[in-house]
Amino acid sequence: MKSYTLLVVLLFFSSLISATSLQITGYLPSYRLESAERALGSPVLDLSGYRPEFLANRQIGQQNLEYSYNTLPYSYDHHSIESWYGLNVDHIIYFSLKPGKEGSLDLSEIKERDLSRLKNMKHSYGTELTIAVSGSSSLFGPMTADEGFRTDFLYSLLIFCEQNDFSGVDFDWEFPKTGVEMDSYELLVKEAVNILSVRNITVSAAVSRDRPLKQEIYNDLHTLNLMAYDFRGRHSTFESAIEAAEFLQIAYKVPPGKINLGIPFYGRIFSGLNPLYWTKSMIYRDIRDEYNIKPSQDEAGGFYYNGIDTVRKKTNYARENKLGGIMIWELGQDSLDEFSLLKAIREEIQ
Repeated sequence: MKSYTLLVVLLFFSSLISATSLQITGYLPSYRLESAERALGSPVLDLSGYRPEFLANRQIGQQNLEYSYNTLPYSYDHHSIESWYGLNVDHIIYFSLKPGKEGSLDLSEIKERDLSRLKNMKHSYGTELTIAVSGSSSLFGPMTADEGFRTDFLYSLLIFCEQNDFSGVDFDWEFPKTGVEMDSYELLVKEAVNILSVRNITVSAAVSRDRPLKQEIYNDLHTLNLMAYDFRGRHSTFESAIEAAEFLQIAYKVPPGKINLGIPFYGRIFSGLNPLYWTKSMIYRDIRDEYNIKPSQDEAGGFYYNGIDTVRKKTNYARENKLGGIMIWELGQDSLDEFSLLKAIREEIQ
């Protein structure tokens, strides 16, 4: 009887752990993180999506300009980028570096002070850090087509990750145009996994339902960050997102645990008759500020976005269907108040 009771208890806690293991992954572009030089000696002006009433009430002085302290002061630990993301996001994908010439890294968008802040976040909150490698075929094509360039690029990437505490690499090639480029992408991913995995660095990629990759690429990647948005019409409905996730599982036999279901933190106009259809968008924070929206709404001012109820519904689907997690593009577009989408996702998981 005792052994039976113990088994029941173990099964209960096992199911509880399984039910709460959904991970939150958020892209954070370099232009969303504050430049310390501009705030020297003045109140912090977060560019990460904070509403003014939530900004940290502190000054940046020379002593902490580089954010190099190991223990964050109490006054800095609340209502700051580090605490908000550190407590609510499991994986941050810093966006981004780009392929440079002849297998080099283009670090022009990477800021040293951003890297310091991200390191502080990781050490203080355990947030895992991934570096995004983004670009079009004009950047990825020449690098991936040459074996020597690929090798140089990947070993340079390995050194960058180890020097800056990144435990993951995320490829965002939008998109391979030819069969040759697709084959080159396959080689890049396979070689990246072989080189980086030895040092416990994971390899993921941003993927699209409408621009499928080769089966071998899906097989080799550790995680697929599914961009379940930017579809035609209402660009990221619950139904279209679920269809995209199920498409990968059915057509390419991708295990659900490898898929992070992407949720947009922005809206797009949804009339296909409008010539600005693919160019006009508005971030969620601005939609929240400009329109008197409700949690149940997904449309305002001609924009379709994901409101709180839809975000919760998608998160619940991901949990119930044992997906790997939720992916967000992008964290800085959120509204840090009672209408925060990130907060809704975290609460739904908990």
